[in-house]
Amino acid sequence: MTQPIVFISYSREDEAEKNALLKHLDVLQKAGLIDLWSDDQIKTGADWETEIEQAIARARVAVLLISADFLTSQFVLSQQVPVLLARRQSEGLVIFPVIAKACAWQRVEWLRPMKVRPRHGHPVWRESGRHVDEELATIADEVAAVAGELDPAPIVAIMGRYAPDQGDKLRQAAGPEALALAGEIFEVVLERIKEIDPRAAQKYPDNPEGYQVPLADALAELLQADLDFALRLKGLLGQYEQALSPAGERVTRTGSGVTVQGEGAVGIQQGDQGQVIIGSQIKGDVLGPGASKRDDE
Repeated sequence: MTQPIVFISYSREDEAEKNALLKHLDVLQKAGLIDLWSDDQIKTGADWETEIEQAIARARVAVLLISADFLTSQFVLSQQVPVLLARRQSEGLVIFPVIAKACAWQRVEWLRPMKVRPRHGHPVWRESGRHVDEELATIADEVAAVAGELDPAPIVAIMGRYAPDQGDKLRQAAGPEALALAGEIFEVVLERIKEIDPRAAQKYPDNPEGYQVPLADALAELLQADLDFALRLKGLLGQYEQALSPAGERVTRTGSGVTVQGEGAVGIQQGDQGQVIIGSQIKGDVLGPGASKRDDE
């Protein structure tokens, strides 16, 4: 199984800080959670610009080590940042800015709106480096969460079970704790979807089948743009899976797809081009990768 590539963008002046970050992220790589890429992997004599371009094109997450040197690097600003921002806009690349050293990052137009880490916006390397390992360990944990939980499919599948009858069947199949968590997921997602697609958020509760795709598209956009929101949903999904009764439904990832097993469940696939394909499920019937199934088939 191919792991998500995490691309590291940094200034050569921040080599020591980059190495410290790599040490923490390498824990994730050794655990098989990510495929870490930095320019240290470029072999002598290789076309380094092409190597970097190819790595950016394949990356699922980009970690930017922000400092004054980074924000004044001609190569970074001209060759890396525009491509990363374009992929973020068109393909959902997750950009993960890490404030390494004190700098006026809030004054940079493309960076200011982003969710930076550490959360308070203070640099990792502050107070003579007293907090470096603590901050980088937290950042590594969040990178792992984001790299592994960007797919909206499990969330939409759970909402598809909850929406039609506000969970009456789900209560019987999965128990009251799972039902309460499904309801929380339902409300949290719809509240945020209002910001992107108010019509989908309004119509989905009464017509979940008709508005599955708009909901999935809007949710995917939110997961890509808002790290805190993605982490919150990841936590709720984990609690939901733990709360399921032994005889109840199960959230199962099957290759490129996800199915929620149980009568009337919803199956969602990630297509070859990254599109979300949604179809009904009957008692654990699993859709194959790239396939879709309608109720009338």
